[in-house]
Amino acid sequence: MIPAPPWSLSYADGSANVFRFTATASGVHVVYDPVTPATSSTGMYSGGAPLDAQLAPDDPRIAMLWQHVRGLEADTAHHVADRCKGDGALTIDGRTVLIARAATRTFEAWLTSAILGPT
Repeated sequence: MIPAPPWSLSYADGSANVFRFTATASGVHVVYDPVTPATSSTGMYSGGAPLDAQLAPDDPRIAMLWQHVRGLEADTAHHVADRCKGDGALTIDGRTVLIARAATRTFEAWLTSAILGPT
């Protein structure tokens, strides 16, 4: 179920690339803030191109986003107390859940294809 706006959601993947979603009545603002070689620990990694886009309120990707998020929230067996390299950090309206890498792969693949792919 998609919460009524306003809401905010962010996800930092295991490489520290960050997706931010902010909903208002007019739609969902999406920002992807990737790691760059200048900010990576190795000086070489790049998370790709940044994104700043707006999704219409009825965009089906919003429902799919929340389906993934609710699944990760409910899967408490994969929640971790301390974030290690590779683990994800999901923040929903200011509340953060740390998730072991094993449970985030499907969500990260979906973010890459559905959000960073066509907009």
